[in-house]
Amino acid sequence: MLSAGRRARNLDAEDMISMDPAYVTALAALAGSAIGGMTSFCSSWLGQSAQFRTQLLLSDKGRKQELYRDFVDEASNLYIDALTHDTPDLSKAIRLYALINRMRVLSSHKVIEEAHKVARLIVDSYTEPNKSFKEIRAMVGQHALDPLHAFSEACREELLQLSTRRSTTALSAATSPESNASRAAS
Repeated sequence: MLSAGRRARNLDAEDMISMDPAYVTALAALAGSAIGGMTSFCSSWLGQSAQFRTQLLLSDKGRKQELYRDFVDEASNLYIDALTHDTPDLSKAIRLYALINRMRVLSSHKVIEEAHKVARLIVDSYTEPNKSFKEIRAMVGQHALDPLHAFSEACREELLQLSTRRSTTALSAATSPESNASRAAS
C-alpha cells in the first residue's frame, strides 16, 4: 500500500505529464507571433536607421556642394577684381571670409587650408600692379589664372569620400546579419 504523500507526488507528476494539447498549440502560436513581431520590428528599425544615415550623408554632401560653389563664385570674382583694381571691395572680401568660416564647421582641414591660400592670393593680388587684358590673356595661356585648382581638387576628394562612405553605409546595412535574418523570416 502506498502512503498518502507518495500518492500525491505520483498524481502531481501524472498531471504535469498529461498536458492538454490545446495549451501546447496556443503557446506555440503565441511564441510564433512574438518571434514574428520582433523580427518585423527589427527589420523595420534597421531599414529606417540605414535610410536615415543615408539621408544625413546626402544632406551633408548637398550643403558642402552649395558652400563650395558659393566660395568658387565669390573667389573668382574677387580674384579678377584684384588683378584689375588697386583697392579691394571690403564687403565682398568679408563675404569670402564668411564662407571660409562656414567651411570650418563642415569641411576637412585640407579644404579649409586651400581656401585660406586662395584668400591670401586674392589679398596679395590687390597690392600688385593692375593687369591689362593682354596680360590676363597671357596668364590664361600659361594656366596661371586658376587659383582655385587645388581648392577644387580638395573639395572633390572630400565629396568622393562622402560618396564612398554613403555607399559603404548602405552596403553594410543591406548585408548585415540582422537584415538577412529579417528577409529570411519574411
